Amino acid sequence: MGAKYDWEIKQGDIHTAFLHAKIDTTIFITLPERCNDLAGLQREAKRNDEICHELHKALPGAPQGPHLFQNDLFGNLDKMKEFGFKRLPDEPSVFVSFGPGGIPWRGALLILMIFVDDLFLFHSKACEDMADRLWKQLQDIYDLPDRVDIDVALSMKVRRDRAARKLYVSQETAISELLKEMGMQDCNGVDTPGKYGFLFTKGDSPEPPEPASPMAVRYRKVVCSAIHIAGVKAGKFSTESRGEALGAGNTLTQVSLGVDEKSSRSSLEATIDTT
Repeated sequence: MGAKYDWEIKQGDIHTAFLHAKIDTTIFITLPERCNDLAGLQREAKRNDEICHELHKALPGAPQGPHLFQNDLFGNLDKMKEFGFKRLPDEPSVFVSFGPGGIPWRGALLILMIFVDDLFLFHSKACEDMADRLWKQLQDIYDLPDRVDIDVALSMKVRRDRAARKLYVSQETAISELLKEMGMQDCNGVDTPGKYGFLFTKGDSPEPPEPASPMAVRYRKVVCSAIHIAGVKAGKFSTESRGEALGAGNTLTQVSLGVDEKSSRSSLEATIDTT
């Protein structure tokens, strides 16, 4: 929609966002080393797991952290009566404002999308003052820098050709980082990464199983990253795409009237054409 109607597409990252929301259950934690009121680098500090502390604020490690922060943000948006934000029932991370009175045909429109602690704001040039007022009020509450043109979203590089009303979404950075982590940045791509017909057996697995071993943890991380990269592709940016991560990417890029896909070993770029 942003590309099709030539809207402004801005983004901003709320720093330490989760600490604004109060935790909704009783949780006790132990503090990491060097988390104390002593001065200096404390290179020799050791973790003390014998003392527990009650958690009062949401943290990224808490499963309900994103949900609690989003509710906190919506509560603050709801207090901004000037905008009259409404939360979309089918997309709870998307908030829409038609300005004072909430009358769509007056021409005012702000669309605010939240993904964890990232804010994405869509609006026409005519609503620039309205967008400025909203961002300023959010900055009064949160540690939020000035908004900038969209650049990276959901680990995808976003490039915009405004004159042609096209968006280019690339996974090249994520793929390059994954290859570098595995020491495969100079490898040659192959269709089948292994001997055709080869089957693993239980004899190839460590005995007993070691799911917490560094190699197993690293393997799961790489496989999950590869699945995510492979799943977020041009064909997924349609109104039929669902799922948490893909749904967020779909919502953010739901502008397609025509889609072209370009891919290579080290890059994946989807062209979203709205002409």
